[in-house]
Amino acid sequence: MKRQQDFLEYQQKLKELITLLYLESQGFLKVYFADESGFSLTPCIPYGWQAKGEYIRMTPQRSQTTNVFGLLSRDNSFEAYTTEQSINAEAVIAFVDDFAKRITQPTVIVLDNSPVHRSEAFESN
Repeated sequence: MKRQQDFLEYQQKLKELITLLYLESQGFLKVYFADESGFSLTPCIPYGWQAKGEYIRMTPQRSQTTNVFGLLSRDNSFEAYTTEQSINAEAVIAFVDDFAKRITQPTVIVLDNSPVHRSEAFESN
């Protein structure tokens, strides 16, 4: 069973996020929301519909997965990093380090609670 987030901790994080967004609206910093995802041409077909008595054949094809780490701001500024490798803590660190080389103002990156984002390697950088 999934552990529920502590209500007071959630309220504190929400307050901090609102503060960051306010500071961004005043021009003091830039906020990006970041996450990773994977894309593949291999279809997931959990079910299908067909006429009674009719057989529909669907042959899925295997394809390489492309993984993406993206950073998106509220003004739709988007930075993306793609790889065919798994996105682990080391990959996220490398992507963020590269992104940091190109920013021109104080910037905050908001991440979710993924194990990759909470790893020892990630938190020590």
